Amino acid sequence: MSVLTKVFILLFPIVTYLILWGIFRFFGLKRYTKLRVIDLWTPFLIYGADRFVTSATQISLFPYFLLAAAGMGILLLVIAVFITKQFQAGPYFRRFWRALFFMSTSLYISLIIAAFFMH
Repeated sequence: MSVLTKVFILLFPIVTYLILWGIFRFFGLKRYTKLRVIDLWTPFLIYGADRFVTSATQISLFPYFLLAAAGMGILLLVIAVFITKQFQAGPYFRRFWRALFFMSTSLYISLIIAAFFMH
């Protein structure tokens, strides 16, 4: 991987976060919606991780990420049903989307670490 690619991998999440934060700030979206910047940042992280892995290995990471996300969703659903004895879609999807954010963030951080330690 070239140095330029490594710099782009490092700067991509920072730049996309700052752009989304600026859009939220400029349009005042926090007042009108329950969305937060990280809610819209998650697809960018997933896309960026998939593009960088595909460019480095010619293997798409997206199907494996979807499989892991589906497994996490089922696990969250089972935990929610066993704890509360009922299912409410709103809180479940909010919890799932935030867990997906943490999963994509950890994937991206591990990608950055792997990119900088590869020869």
